[in-house]
Amino acid sequence: MKYQFEFTCPLPHGLHARPASWLEREVNNFDTEIILTNQSNGKQANAKSVLSLIAANIRLNDICTVAVDDCGEGTIVKLKSLFCDNLIGADTPIKSCQESDAEIKLNPSLRHLGIDFLPGQAIVAGIGIGKAIFIDNCDFPEVINQSGKVDAVCEQEKVINAFDELKIQLRNTSSDNHEVQSIMDTHLSILNDVEFFNQIKSLIFENNLSAANAIKQTAEFFCKALSETGNSILAERSLDINDVSSQLIRAIYGDNCIESELMLSEPSICIARNMTPTEFLKLDRKYLKGLILTEATGTSHTVIIARSYGIATVAVAKVPALVANRQIIVDGTIGIVVENPTTEIIEYYNRQVETEVSRQKAIRQAIETSPGFNGNMEIAANAINIHEIETALSSGAQGIGVLRTEILFAQEQTAPSESQQFEIYKTAANLAGEKKLIIRTLDIGGDKPLPFMPLPAEENPFLGYRAVRIYKEYETFFREQLAAIIKASAFGNVHLMVPMICSVEEIRWVNKIILEIQDELGNQNIPFNKTMPVGIMIEVPSTAFIIDQLAVECDFFSIGTNDLAQYFLAADRGNEYVKDIYTPAHPSFIRLLKKIVDDVHEAKRWVGICGEMASQLEFLPLLIGIGFDELSLSFASIPAITAETKNCDPDKCRELLDCVCDCTSIAGVRQQLNDFRHINCAMPIVHETLVITDSGAKDKHQAIKTLVDQIYINGRTENPVGLENAIWDREGIYSTGFGFGIAIPHCKSKHVLTNSIAVLRLSKPIDWNSSDGQPVNIVILLAINDSDAAKEHMKIFAKLSRKIMHEDFRDNLLNIAKPENLINYIKEHLEL
Repeated sequence: MKYQFEFTCPLPHGLHARPASWLEREVNNFDTEIILTNQSNGKQANAKSVLSLIAANIRLNDICTVAVDDCGEGTIVKLKSLFCDNLIGADTPIKSCQESDAEIKLNPSLRHLGIDFLPGQAIVAGIGIGKAIFIDNCDFPEVINQSGKVDAVCEQEKVINAFDELKIQLRNTSSDNHEVQSIMDTHLSILNDVEFFNQIKSLIFENNLSAANAIKQTAEFFCKALSETGNSILAERSLDINDVSSQLIRAIYGDNCIESELMLSEPSICIARNMTPTEFLKLDRKYLKGLILTEATGTSHTVIIARSYGIATVAVAKVPALVANRQIIVDGTIGIVVENPTTEIIEYYNRQVETEVSRQKAIRQAIETSPGFNGNMEIAANAINIHEIETALSSGAQGIGVLRTEILFAQEQTAPSESQQFEIYKTAANLAGEKKLIIRTLDIGGDKPLPFMPLPAEENPFLGYRAVRIYKEYETFFREQLAAIIKASAFGNVHLMVPMICSVEEIRWVNKIILEIQDELGNQNIPFNKTMPVGIMIEVPSTAFIIDQLAVECDFFSIGTNDLAQYFLAADRGNEYVKDIYTPAHPSFIRLLKKIVDDVHEAKRWVGICGEMASQLEFLPLLIGIGFDELSLSFASIPAITAETKNCDPDKCRELLDCVCDCTSIAGVRQQLNDFRHINCAMPIVHETLVITDSGAKDKHQAIKTLVDQIYINGRTENPVGLENAIWDREGIYSTGFGFGIAIPHCKSKHVLTNSIAVLRLSKPIDWNSSDGQPVNIVILLAINDSDAAKEHMKIFAKLSRKIMHEDFRDNLLNIAKPENLINYIKEHLEL
């Protein structure tokens, strides 16, 4: 007997990929067939297939019927609750990436060159210069020598073998690139989709199709269904379906597949409608310098991989009418394609590439020469896999502040075994060596369940059943994870950290299990570190008031500022209505951090911070003043944060903390941080690295761009385009050609991180429309932060103006050879 009930779709964005994946996991816990019918369009879906669910195109307020095979009344009650009550909790906003209609804004020096370009959408930042190579997209390999007669049983066997072969290949193939690995896991999930396989099987037996044709038609069926949803993100998943389908056809037919292999042999820009992840990975990245795609957004899996490899990418409305093998430029930072670039434009972009290389080199040098904080604070990295650990350590990380283990298993359909986990943690420990490796135990909840660990949907999962709170229900897995971490402690400086602790009882229970596992391993003569440190995350405000009690049970603490702030301030960090409240700059939150750190140190323990606050330069002096022992941040932020530390005096940072704690508003805190950074953390206003003594700049635009680049290279601005625009805004009022062969371009701008004077001495004079009509051979750029403008800007400008009136000053500016000597001369005479 079949049972039916109705529900109305409550999801604002319809049944898109994330709630469909959640629903598929939930209904697979029921041993019965469940068919869902969308009454608005008549489409049916197997509720145990995410592809089928998405293809049903269920939108907000659509009325749906759920039909269930013979089952008990208890099952119906649970399913009604699942669809009618819990489905809304699985929704999350779709962040689509649409093509922008905004006008392309070129910086002044590029606009001055009269550049001819094709506008597009900036997808992956960067610059690519190379020959235009067109890729003729062919969705599926062509199969030759196919017999007209089809043996359905034989064809089905081919498909089954191909599925098994491809699954084994994907499971056994690992990539050191996290994004590549994640997309391989997505392809594995498509192969595991029951409706995908059943559709192929049905076409073979009912339509008498060959394996190849059945696979092609199945792919076309699901791709069409996804396209008809009207959601660009769902439509882009068609690429993954086509990719998997092509791999299945290759697995079946092997050498009978006709495919043209594209071999790159020189720097190239590849142009296509789109390409699958597999097609992208076949390209030689030694020569692949950029991509131009017409059917891609920032959420495309191919684009995600391109971003992870730093391949400049631009999306355009249609395939451009470019000449094959002619040199073109992709500017993925502003979103343009440069056709027929002139020599001057090529030189401009080559300088842009060199500037970025110099910027990274300067950051590395700053790291190597940074004295740190009297050796008292470590700069560690957050990581989600082995690749990120390697990248972080090579970027200057002094350890791994948190390895988020739940991300390692996000795509696994079954729970990883203890031995599988051990191998991962052991590899991580070996990579870290003597450096600290903090492994955080599983941190999941109803908002981010794992396929093998289904959790109920909750109205507010952030305040619900998550992290340490689920460990007792899944104690077997928790014990296996602990055992794997404990065994890995024999191979490095492993620390274990438990998330979401809110009471002493919770950490005592964890410690009890740790001791039991250590006893078991000891009895088996399995090596491990008997003194492996155990710590907790401070995310729940209650822990801030029992630090002395918790310190008896654990060795260290790490503050997760993202969750702690939203719990403490009662402001959902994803809620637009309270975004002004949710900020670590809230005065009460800063006082809370100070209290926690003071209490931890009073208890003779150490404390780190691993939320987004740790990655923001704005807060660095404050965190130093509070006294954190460790900052753990994204590996991409490590070079800049580490370089900045050498400009921070700990004593002055503590004075800043006192001032901030007296603030009564968020605006007051931010003003204190801004003022402090420009006054106390700033680099010297003049430095030899800001002097170029023999510039080949050919005109005013090149001269200003060269000086702005030099300021950027030295970490004095994070927005060189904004700074350049500010200079030209000032230049537009009247020429800064002072006379006597000297120009003094200047600006006051929020884009100036550190007040700076940069000097450019030209090899050949250039026109500047000076007041005396003479060309310029010395350019002195004055860049002042707008908060300092009233006092600093005019004071320095006035002194400089008076000095230029003296011939001996001008002569020395022209003739002092060494940059360091020239800087000392300027400092002395301007009394800097």
